[in-house]
Amino acid sequence: MSQDDYVAVNSRKKAYGLLPRQGRLVIEFLSAKGGVWKESQIMNHLREKWGRDGMDRGKITFFCRCVKDANGKHIFAVSGNRPRNIEYIPLNQR
Repeated sequence: MSQDDYVAVNSRKKAYGLLPRQGRLVIEFLSAKGGVWKESQIMNHLREKWGRDGMDRGKITFFCRCVKDANGKHIFAVSGNRPRNIEYIPLNQR
């Protein structure tokens, strides 16, 4: 996760429906793995890493659609109908 991406979830309050640590987990997971992921795959990974269930697919999708980096560019590309496809956009392609 780059420093520009970290700015998006560097707060104490919820950011677009997710807690800051949940948002960091989403960004870290998708930036490390690359490729296109389904909402349910991301949710399963977060459940394993975080240790409990406290979110739904809609919150993950809303977060991914809304979150932007320090330059105001979208970090993720969300496409398709349910289950939606979510892809991390690398910094050099934004």
